Amino acid sequence: METDALIRLLREEIYEAKRFEVLGRVASQMAHDFNNLVQAVISHAQVLELEGIAETEKRDSATELRRAAEQAGMLAGYLLNFRQIDRPEMTEIDLNALTSEGLDLFQRSIGKNVVLKCALSGSPCRVMADRRHLERVLFQILSNASDATSGRGTISVTTAVRDLDATPDEGCLCVQPGPYAVLSVQDNGSGMSDEIRERVFEPFFTTKEPSPGKGLGLCFVKAIVTRHKGHIHIESRSGTLVQIFLPLLEGEATGALPER
Repeated sequence: METDALIRLLREEIYEAKRFEVLGRVASQMAHDFNNLVQAVISHAQVLELEGIAETEKRDSATELRRAAEQAGMLAGYLLNFRQIDRPEMTEIDLNALTSEGLDLFQRSIGKNVVLKCALSGSPCRVMADRRHLERVLFQILSNASDATSGRGTISVTTAVRDLDATPDEGCLCVQPGPYAVLSVQDNGSGMSDEIRERVFEPFFTTKEPSPGKGLGLCFVKAIVTRHKGHIHIESRSGTLVQIFLPLLEGEATGALPER
């Protein structure tokens, strides 16, 4: 990679990291203040319910008020989680083992109508990461893939090691050259339009029915991956392919990613 291009890439990475850090701090403070107000609303609504308001209509209104406040509290929780992304507990993680264990848990949660296929890399896939954060990334992507197949499709999950050179091939991000562990999740759903694909990382953007926390999943995923100095790439041709690139630990063997 040419020097100017590398400098530009590093500047973009630094800007992105700082942007998420500032956003995390603002979200955390707002979430704390918002949650305090919400708890006050919930408390007063509970008092009204417990007092046994004679008029059914007023009692039902108090119940709806409490439920709405509880949903708002859930949203505050999502914002607080965003702040936690900025404070990862980095340890050496075997991406193969984490993926295998995660798929076992996910399969039990979705039943037998979704077929999970898994092909783990024969090469070591060790990265420095926060285990809880990577588990969240895996489960979010799997959950999205399951939704894309309407709960009755096939999801293929692979891990691999790839050494990105100065001229990435089609479908890869222009990232800093080097060895990466790659987690790929492919579903056979209907895919998404280019317009939707370009917006999937926007906070609160969702194609589903709006509700607290909807539209934050992939926003969190990108924030986590970026915080780990990695990259996320999405293709949507036949179904949707999500690829997570994480820097491989130094000294690990590298190899080529199988042809798609």
